[in-house]
Amino acid sequence: GGGPASGIEPAADPQPASWEPRVDRSAPAPRAIEGRTLVAELERLAERTRSASRRARTLAALALELRARSLPTRDAGRALELAREAVRLRPSDPDVEWAAAIVETEPSRVRETLERLLSFEPEHPAALRRLALYALDHGDAPGSLAWVRRARDACPQPDPFLDAHEAITRNGPGFAEGALAALLRALERAPRQPALLSRAADLAQRGGRIALARALLERRLALDVTDAATGNALLSTLGAAGDRAGLSALFARLLAARPLSPGLRERYVQHLVAEGDLDAAGAALDEALALFGDRPSLLVLAGEHALALGLTGRAVDLFRRARAAGGPEEPLERRIAELTGERDLGVARWRVPVDEVLARHAARGAPSGDTPAAEVLHETIAYRVDEHGIGSKLYQVVARVHRAEQAGSARVFSITYSPRLERPHVIEARAIRRDGTVVLAGRSDQPLLPDLQLRMWYDARVLTIGFPRLEDGDLIEVCYVTRTRGPANPIADGYYGDVQLLGGPSPVRSARVVIDAPAARPLRHRLLHLPAPASERVEEADGRRVTVIELPELPGYHDAPLAPPPTERVPYVVVGTVDDWTELGRMYARLVEPQTTLTPDVADTVDGLVRGTVDRRRIVEKLYEWVIENTRYVALEFGIHALKPYDVDTVFRRRHGDCKDKATLLVAMLRRAGIPADLVLLRTRDRGAIDTAIPTFAHFNHAIVHVPFEDLWLDGTVQHFAAGEVPLGDLGALVLRVDPFGERDAALGMTPAPEPEDAHTRLEQRLEIDADGKVSAAVTVIARGADAARERYYFRRAPIRTTGLLQTRLRALHPDVEVRSSRLVRIGLDEQPVRYEYKARFPRLARPEGSGRLSIPLFAELEHVELPVPQTGRDVPLQLPDPFLHEVEVEIEPTGNLAIADLPPSREIVSPWGRLELQTRRDGAGARVSLRARVAGGTVPLDRIEEYARFAVDVNRALGERITLEAGR
Repeated sequence: GGGPASGIEPAADPQPASWEPRVDRSAPAPRAIEGRTLVAELERLAERTRSASRRARTLAALALELRARSLPTRDAGRALELAREAVRLRPSDPDVEWAAAIVETEPSRVRETLERLLSFEPEHPAALRRLALYALDHGDAPGSLAWVRRARDACPQPDPFLDAHEAITRNGPGFAEGALAALLRALERAPRQPALLSRAADLAQRGGRIALARALLERRLALDVTDAATGNALLSTLGAAGDRAGLSALFARLLAARPLSPGLRERYVQHLVAEGDLDAAGAALDEALALFGDRPSLLVLAGEHALALGLTGRAVDLFRRARAAGGPEEPLERRIAELTGERDLGVARWRVPVDEVLARHAARGAPSGDTPAAEVLHETIAYRVDEHGIGSKLYQVVARVHRAEQAGSARVFSITYSPRLERPHVIEARAIRRDGTVVLAGRSDQPLLPDLQLRMWYDARVLTIGFPRLEDGDLIEVCYVTRTRGPANPIADGYYGDVQLLGGPSPVRSARVVIDAPAARPLRHRLLHLPAPASERVEEADGRRVTVIELPELPGYHDAPLAPPPTERVPYVVVGTVDDWTELGRMYARLVEPQTTLTPDVADTVDGLVRGTVDRRRIVEKLYEWVIENTRYVALEFGIHALKPYDVDTVFRRRHGDCKDKATLLVAMLRRAGIPADLVLLRTRDRGAIDTAIPTFAHFNHAIVHVPFEDLWLDGTVQHFAAGEVPLGDLGALVLRVDPFGERDAALGMTPAPEPEDAHTRLEQRLEIDADGKVSAAVTVIARGADAARERYYFRRAPIRTTGLLQTRLRALHPDVEVRSSRLVRIGLDEQPVRYEYKARFPRLARPEGSGRLSIPLFAELEHVELPVPQTGRDVPLQLPDPFLHEVEVEIEPTGNLAIADLPPSREIVSPWGRLELQTRRDGAGARVSLRARVAGGTVPLDRIEEYARFAVDVNRALGERITLEAGR
């Protein structure tokens, strides 16, 4: 697994060229026999074939057929099984290996299969192209370009796909706009290339260019209307754009092309339900059930449709049929029990009836002030936990919609859960119209999509409850329960913890938190940021303690650009069963310690790395560098592995892992080398400060390593930070230091606060300006801390020469700059600070000012330096960017008869958020400029927004001032 390095999600495979499909001409072709499918005929042929070669090829063809068909009988697992069996029978057959590469789902096995194919057919163009994509998707830009070169050598005719792929790779990580531009240029040469169209549409969609994405998808679909991925993407695009007529037309077109796609038919039914056309939805369901009557998801959809029509008995029958057909047993059993009244309420007893909510609201009277687009009349959050920490959590919201078009927060509710650890149960999801009509919410349960840019994969699912069409005056009720799967607690016996935000964008008129736990193991709680005190009552009976907390009214908490994290400004509750952080640390140590066992391979690697090295600091550096250079960041957060690291041997063999996997590997390797180190759970600073009175694992979202003897903080997920350089997000962060081997108690603390010196760049520039306004610059860049890591990011694994890379960077600010030469002085992980030099020509850095005058900026920027200026009337505190220190020393030397005419004055601008020192002086016909901008970051409270805004405006104005030159002075 892995994510693309350039912000590009992998799209469909390139259009197969003439050399990609392989046909076994020696095997008898399957005959079209009435009553038999091609799949069945291939299976029959494979069973009869005695030749291992022919049998392998037939199995490979069968695997490809199963993979390609969008039919209810399609079985991806069976396809994979057949492909692997074909490889076992004929491991050196190119056709068989290629089929396996197409069918395989695990990325590392795809790579291994392709490399094995190339070992006996080294010029297989399709395999080379796929490996180029694989390398880019896993952050290996140089490797990707190497595969592109081999693919060109193997198939030398012009290939726009390879040209575009090369351009995307050279654009560098994160430059999605540049990647899109490269794809659009390639499409001018090859307008019917499917893979180019798919990739360009994906980038346009994620960049917010909906119209362009739609046009590209239309072009892609015109090439092959049966392509399911394109059809689904275009449906999503039209839905996001609100084009109801376009959606209806597209569904008709797709269904005509793919009448046997059950997924498409289900989506069409969901579309009709969302449009409120229950009659058409019923007809579509009947047609689909006639084709796929035993498909569980279709039966569930039919059951929900029956409920919308008030046909409870039919719904129960359909749900039972779905269960018998192999549908998810537990959710269906709960749904049936809910409809038949045979259920144990448990925590659900804390749900407040809607009539009671309305009565309470009427008794309070209408609130003063403007009427919001939607208001929450009541919200309930209830916890019920047993002595083992197995718990249930109820959430209920009853809201009134006043202006439907603006009530976005009332339209969709999402429940994210891990099927291995939790199960959700929707008790109610409905909208009640003013006339009393009840409209049930739509539901969909889909896998949580991987974050390809961060290379994170999950087994989690998202249960979405949606109201596509709301009306003014609607009353919404959503109530659901999530339950921990038992009977054993996967984290530690007795552990339960949660952090829950209270309120949201809409004001909350009434809210309640309920905590139901054993008296012998209470679930402690703490409420933060409430606008007024809450009232509590406690009841004890049958060995349980129930605490009911009535909250005050909560205002709406809206978001804004650069707003502080929610836990610093929004009410929230923390609940947990653990008494102190030392105990929580012990729990984590017991969870991690079995994962740290070293195998001989890991031990031998450590011994080889440190052999002959005496200096302990250098040993740490060697092991840290090995981990960041030899293990990629790939997070496989399945079930308990969202918290528990994979074992060290697995991470070592896979050569990838997430933060806690890499941290555990590094701690184990350091221990082998005789250096104690702690595994550190960390809350990155962007998550905001949080109350620590009640220990929970929910406080943390990251893991790093701490080496006590050098006080070193080592983050194994970053590739370009040297030991001793800490990512700014890890500084000023809450941490729990845990010794996985139990030799030291866990300790709660903070990492050092970030200082401007932790992101320090110094520019030394010599600028020569000629009479035409062209500027020649000799520049030295010296970077420390996070800025040094940023420079290494650009240069250490640059897929193109340094001069070209610098030119690409500078052209983001100076479009026509020409870099003439460059020299990397210090750029390695063991070289601090980073230092490099370059010479460049800026044809338009100078600007004509009339009357023979020119002006130039104070310095030629490498990166844009500017402070954010808040808008007038801002009502949310301002979170400033990370601290930084920027120093510039400039020598300005006019040539010919040019001379300095006007020079901005020296000045000093000081505030609690930073200091700007600008020194300017004449030096003969030229000038010297010295700039020191030290910005401290932090949060600006509301009552000081205007003061900060004046400081930011003054700083930006000073940075934007220009020096005027004049001829003949």
